[in-house]
Amino acid sequence: MKFDTEHFVMKIKAPIVCRFDGKELHFENGEKLASYQFSKRYKVDTVTIEEGNAVIALSEVRVANINSVGDELSSGDNWIAEHKKLYGVEPNLFDGA
Repeated sequence: MKFDTEHFVMKIKAPIVCRFDGKELHFENGEKLASYQFSKRYKVDTVTIEEGNAVIALSEVRVANINSVGDELSSGDNWIAEHKKLYGVEPNLFDGA
């Protein structure tokens, strides 16, 4: 979890159901959830109570693929192929110099 979310979650003493990416994980309390290592970055969408459990719905935080070529290439994971398609050459250290 992110640092700022961990402090909030750690204060929850009730059982927690965590929903994200179509999955549902159950935790004994907030400390157990805060120590769980997620494979992606998530943000809290909603916090509700269902049948005595705190239910936290998460959604993925998409991180922009930033590179030195510019924003026009930041959306794709294969930015080298995008660069070659746009400019006809593979990127090198001297692009933009």
